[in-house]
Amino acid sequence: MNKKTALIIAWGLLSFFPGMKACVHAQVEADPGMENGNNSFFKQFLEDEAAIWTSPFHIKKQDLLFWAPVVAGTTLLIAFDEPIYRRVSDFRDANPWVEDFGTYASKIGDGKILLGCMGCFYMGGLVFRDQKARQTAGLCLQTFIHCGIVVQVMKHLTGRQRPRAEDGVDSWHGPFEFYKRYEEGKYDYYSAFPSGHAIVVWGTATVIAEQYRRPFYIPVICYSLAAVSALSRVTQRAHWMSDAVFGSALGFAIGRFVVRRRGGSARIIPEVTLEGITVAVEYRF
Repeated sequence: MNKKTALIIAWGLLSFFPGMKACVHAQVEADPGMENGNNSFFKQFLEDEAAIWTSPFHIKKQDLLFWAPVVAGTTLLIAFDEPIYRRVSDFRDANPWVEDFGTYASKIGDGKILLGCMGCFYMGGLVFRDQKARQTAGLCLQTFIHCGIVVQVMKHLTGRQRPRAEDGVDSWHGPFEFYKRYEEGKYDYYSAFPSGHAIVVWGTATVIAEQYRRPFYIPVICYSLAAVSALSRVTQRAHWMSDAVFGSALGFAIGRFVVRRRGGSARIIPEVTLEGITVAVEYRF
């Protein structure tokens, strides 16, 4: 998700209601194991963000069963990304429907679509008095923000060139040339790894799949849509295969992390006042 898109989404949310104020706070019930039961939402968010970034330093053995194949597979794909890109391009050129299908599939991972999905969960929870649906919206939003931060940091650190920048030439510019991505016409040269669409769509899909494990077809649908959307970024020349795979793995991991750490505790609460609408995020432990 680029800077312009992020600003558009933020402006759209803030201007949806005239005079709307976005105010996020947290209420935490006292816990015997906590010295201070009034931790703020932002403090908890920063704790979660710190846990995400420091997780490689305290990785568990069972986590290696997931990350070892992901890292090995991503490394192997990076080595073969250019020939994979050429094969995909030839297939797309020989089958015009791939381009059309990829255009629509790619939109599934668009930030505005995903935020709209979260809004549907929340509004549905209000209308049908379904707390789980409202909680799902809150967890999806947290995951979306975490994914957005992680992917932007990694894009700036790696500075990888998108396939369409020079028609399939792979190049990594590193963190010292990241500022050039903001120059006119230079964004595609420094913003490939990992895929932003892949990480946010897989993060959202994972939260929904974890929240609604039954019936079984809900996780199947969620993960299938996420996979199609991530792969469409490759057919659209926006990403290398390794970008999509690693971004998908990150989104899946962050989504599960948020559900397991905050699941059962997050709720979005609207409050209508004379000054406008306040949105509160409540946590209960």
